[in-house]
Amino acid sequence: IPIALWTPFVLPAMTFIHLFPDLMGDWADANAQYGWNIDYPIPALMAMIGFFLVYFIEDVVQSVVD
Repeated sequence: IPIALWTPFVLPAMTFIHLFPDLMGDWADANAQYGWNIDYPIPALMAMIGFFLVYFIEDVVQSVVD
């Protein structure tokens, strides 16, 4: 596997692995505090959307530049 295909996923994984426990705990606290009954992991969804949005923008810019 070329390193260029492996690298874009390692940095976010290493970053988010340290942030997600606190993020999910805060999400659970917000659910309890405001009386929400949302079982879907919204913070993880938002992080995934943000990552792929940046990846898509980078891919489009790279294809325009090349």
